[in-house]
Amino acid sequence: MKKKILSLLLALVMALSLVPTSVLAAPVDLGKAHVIVENTTFTKPVDGKAPAWTGTLVDTWVKLTGDSTMMGCVFEALDAKGYTHTGTTYISEINGLSELDGGSASGWMGTLNDWFTNEGFAAFTVAAGTLEAGDEIRVMYTRAYGDDLGGSWNNNDTTVKALTFSDGQLSPTFHKDTDSYTLKLSSKVSSVQVTPTATNKNFQVRTSVDGTEYKRTAKIPVADGTVITVKCGDPSWPSMNKDAEAHEYKITVSQEAPAAVKVTLRSQMVGAYLHAPQEVEVSALEAEKYGFTDALEGVTALDALVKAHELVFGEAFTKETAGEYLAVGSSGWISKIFGVETYACGFFVNQGYPNDGTPASYGGGYNGTMVTNTPLLSGDVVDFYVYADDSTWSDYYTWVDAPAEMYVGQKVTATVTGFYASSAYLHKTPAELKAAAKPLEGAKLGWVDPETGAVTVIEGAVTDKKGQATFTVADGFTGYLTAVSNEDEGVYALMNPTAKVKEIPMVTLDLKGLHSAQLASLKLYSYAGGVKGDVDLLAGKSTVADGYKLKYADVKLPVGNYWVQGYNEAGQYNGGIVVTVAEDTTAITFQRVYAIYATNNGWIENTDYTIDYQVVSADGMNRKAEPGTSTNWGTTRTSGIFVEGDTLKATLTPVGDKAADYNPITVKKSRSETTDKGALDLTAKIPVAVPVTVTAPAGSTVSMGEFGNYYVYDFAKPLSTKTEGDTMTVTFLLSETSVNHFLRVQHPDGVTYWTFGKYKAGATFNVTKDDLHIGDESFTKDTVNRFNKNVYDLGNVYLNINQKGYLNLEQGQTRELDVFRC
Repeated sequence: MKKKILSLLLALVMALSLVPTSVLAAPVDLGKAHVIVENTTFTKPVDGKAPAWTGTLVDTWVKLTGDSTMMGCVFEALDAKGYTHTGTTYISEINGLSELDGGSASGWMGTLNDWFTNEGFAAFTVAAGTLEAGDEIRVMYTRAYGDDLGGSWNNNDTTVKALTFSDGQLSPTFHKDTDSYTLKLSSKVSSVQVTPTATNKNFQVRTSVDGTEYKRTAKIPVADGTVITVKCGDPSWPSMNKDAEAHEYKITVSQEAPAAVKVTLRSQMVGAYLHAPQEVEVSALEAEKYGFTDALEGVTALDALVKAHELVFGEAFTKETAGEYLAVGSSGWISKIFGVETYACGFFVNQGYPNDGTPASYGGGYNGTMVTNTPLLSGDVVDFYVYADDSTWSDYYTWVDAPAEMYVGQKVTATVTGFYASSAYLHKTPAELKAAAKPLEGAKLGWVDPETGAVTVIEGAVTDKKGQATFTVADGFTGYLTAVSNEDEGVYALMNPTAKVKEIPMVTLDLKGLHSAQLASLKLYSYAGGVKGDVDLLAGKSTVADGYKLKYADVKLPVGNYWVQGYNEAGQYNGGIVVTVAEDTTAITFQRVYAIYATNNGWIENTDYTIDYQVVSADGMNRKAEPGTSTNWGTTRTSGIFVEGDTLKATLTPVGDKAADYNPITVKKSRSETTDKGALDLTAKIPVAVPVTVTAPAGSTVSMGEFGNYYVYDFAKPLSTKTEGDTMTVTFLLSETSVNHFLRVQHPDGVTYWTFGKYKAGATFNVTKDDLHIGDESFTKDTVNRFNKNVYDLGNVYLNINQKGYLNLEQGQTRELDVFRC
């Protein structure tokens, strides 16, 4: 029989024509989380104080990484919009709206998938598996410790108060005490989004189908008869409330069968595909068109099998000749397939054994379905196969675990697992079948050509006892890696290629900017997923002359991120940073900050102050940066490295007995100051703290800070704000400065008050209603550009733009425009 099959394959090689590149599977990444920040509870003034803002402030998706946390996602979403936030493990303020602003029980709370978490946001992480793609993070302002947001410690109500669907008609109308429903859908709907809302959000509510849970942001695949389960308050799930019983709802989908679907077909025989794996449209009448009969109204696996024969045999496959290639009995048994008479064949749907979900009466496992009564839906992947081992049917259905990205020349290890296809009936779902697969020894690896289906075996890539094989990626790379049979070892593999592996382009570049008297040498490591590699990719490579400087020339690297460590001539580690090599990168020029320190007389780093060194790339991304040390003229200081064109920041923070009387200071170097300037230093004197107190009418917005060169305002954050009756008191900790301080007070019912000067420690200011002209009828919106029209100032002459009428801003910077009416 094998010779007959091989002859058929040889004949098919000449007949196969090229078809469009197929979709074998989608690339996998960590996905995104949905972040929403809103204030729907504090919408009117409380005790004379209006909310800083209302409604939805942020509604966006944040890309997840291996280091992502719930709290980090919230901060990333706020930072992307330029909104302020205070707190690291607890949020006390967002964009000017602080805890207690809306009353004694007010503040910020949040939910994960509509559930008030039982731990802080920082505890939910991608690394721990408690934060995943599709999760919804909602941060909300409360005025009642969460009761006004749907979370309560006063009851154990586990009902669902609302249940909505993205499509369809629910019958009967939802009520929290009714447990069973029917959802009627049109035949064109293949998935629905289910959004349940718990009566008490201290309890989780989850949605599942056949044990598979779906996020509230996810589309759930459905078909006629699908049963959707919505459960709230399962005692085994985390909750801040105890001793509750779960409440469960069942929704059964009612749907007409579709007239046609789009599925991916893959047909294989003796270790080769008979046609290119590809997505095709299959009609519910495909089988009938050629004289075959199935048992369902919609599209069945038999319709898809007939379509596969069309792909393989083309015009030779007609209604009159169909019986020469395919024979299917009334019970659904196949006795001839792809022109070969055999019962040694089968099919899988979505990498699983087709079954009706009912346990088999004998032999274990589940009752399988035949090609005649297996329904198909759009998006399904259907594998038709003929066993290579036609005597004992020992072929394994296989899965390949390999890196999602590769580059030519890279050494890669892939792992193959497999399960006897003839025993797949033991497992109900594709996920259960894959979980039961074991490492497969002796299988070969190969690349599948997505345009022809041809398989190229990778020389020397044979799996060991762990199912692993290591190989070097060569020019035959196609992106689709599969296990291949190894007849010499008696190992037969049914192919199930990986999702498309992304090919990483190789780049040749120079690493420049080195000098024997400054940054003299580098070490370079891979940096993926926040993890530094072990191998120095510059080992054995020497620098060459680059004018009066040095460089590493013609360094070949795949596109990606790298960790770079810099050293001076003496071998001291000057610091490290992450850099990105893109497809268009031809050179990266490095430099160093040879000294970072406070100039205060006698102050010692880590005793009197600490240093936080930050590097921002030219495209506005914060580089991971690590300081080092460098000895210059006999003195050892903290140092760092950077790429020319980066923006540098060093924050010097007083500690110990200096903390109370001094303020932190941040020293910056702009992009223009780090380009073609050579090595730099970052130094400053840490300023004396100047405590100041301001009283003003309640409801005012009080701002203080420094008024510096080029009319730039540097705003300080208030230490405290307290309102008693119709008066508010605000304290600031300003810094001693050689320029001027300023005070600005704004009120929605008055004008804006300004004053300037060099303030001393302990200074107090009392701004009155008269100062703000509150209630003064001579000041109206027709005579003064009031606060309700311009939230900053009075008029239209800009004070904080330089004399030439412009102000340079770095990417990501913001600048408040202050004006004066003259």
